[in-house]
Amino acid sequence: MAKFPAITLEERALRQRHVDGARANVGLSGFKPDEATEERARRYIEGEITLQELVDPRHESGGKPGVPAPSLKREDAGR
Repeated sequence: MAKFPAITLEERALRQRHVDGARANVGLSGFKPDEATEERARRYIEGEITLQELVDPRHESGGKPGVPAPSLKREDAGR
């Protein structure tokens, strides 16, 4: 298991507030983050990845082609 630099409880709480705010904003538009985006959000909150890696997964992969961009799903899709 990889070891990540420890973040403070204050930094973790700040990251959680940022992610919660982003989820609320996206939800107000009728969208919901996909599972991969939610997993990156969890990793960001825990300090495993940076903000840049959260919003641009190509950065986390070293810019490798074929890494999908973050995706959102319409809440009312399929109704």
